[in-house]
Amino acid sequence: MNERDKGALGREKLSELFHRGRQRAAESLQELQASRPRDAVVPGAILNFTDNGDGHFGARAGDLEFTGLHNHALRQVCQRGPVQLPAKYVDALSAQGQWGRDLLVHTLNENYAHDQKRYLTRSVGGEMRGFLSDRYRRIDNAPIVESFIRKVVGHGGVPVEARCLDTKFFLKVLLDKIYEPVPGEVMAFGITLHNSDYGDGSYWLRAFMLRLVCLNGMLGEDVLRQVHLGKRLSDDVAFSQQTYELDTRALVSATDDLVDHVLEPRQIEGRMDKIKAAAEAEIDPRQKVAAMVKGAKLTKSEAQQISDLYNGPDVELLPPGNTDWRLSNAIGLFAHQEGVNPARGLELERLAGEMV
Repeated sequence: MNERDKGALGREKLSELFHRGRQRAAESLQELQASRPRDAVVPGAILNFTDNGDGHFGARAGDLEFTGLHNHALRQVCQRGPVQLPAKYVDALSAQGQWGRDLLVHTLNENYAHDQKRYLTRSVGGEMRGFLSDRYRRIDNAPIVESFIRKVVGHGGVPVEARCLDTKFFLKVLLDKIYEPVPGEVMAFGITLHNSDYGDGSYWLRAFMLRLVCLNGMLGEDVLRQVHLGKRLSDDVAFSQQTYELDTRALVSATDDLVDHVLEPRQIEGRMDKIKAAAEAEIDPRQKVAAMVKGAKLTKSEAQQISDLYNGPDVELLPPGNTDWRLSNAIGLFAHQEGVNPARGLELERLAGEMV
């Protein structure tokens, strides 16, 4: 395929992404609006956990009842309290059947009966999805996302992917422009927003690049990483709500400024220069992949599958050569394979971005 054909194909794929992405983003925003959490600050000593008998756990805190505990919230419950329960221990008990689940419930109730701390519970439709410190900084996703979209649209951006998962949300936006940092490498540039209302990851923005021939994606460096810790929550609900709204507005303003910075033309050109350098850097792929496994960035299974992609003969889905650029794209390609969890896919795209 010649360079002219690749440019036309890139433009066609970008148009397809825009067409599908608008609908996805609209649906995800509706889900986000419909799943705003209900908050309650409760003393640990009044919590009472139960086995619902349907494969799920429940809980009560005085008159407040949780009909279910999301697995993420259960993990948080086990990691807090006077004694932390290791995840392997919890999984082992849950796998033992009824007696194991009964023992886990008994252990949790005894643990929290001696707890003097307070906790923030966040629930949707009666299901507890977050069990957090009462110092957790509650920031509303919805106005941040809405402002983010308005800002990037002003730069010529179009949403291309969005997911509203049970405990986290992410949105990807691409600029309506094609770049070619390396001859024959047709790319698009964008920005990703990620947040969790339940302590399942911090709030961040990252630049990302997309290779349009095969849609391999890679996330760049963090430009904002907001840890949700702030002042201790007040028992005065009205005052607290005012504080949260002011805090959210401040974060919206910071996000707007950072979008302007990331999408500035000279910033984009600097990232394209990094891609060009990565495409010229010869590497030992086995050594690099082994280091990622050793550093717990890849599992052994993931490393093998990525190596298989890298060592394959394909020069359409992956760029040619024995370079950081090819390895980055192999990781990005694997991130989009069927069966890869969307949240894990984001982590792999970030790892791909680290390569360049």
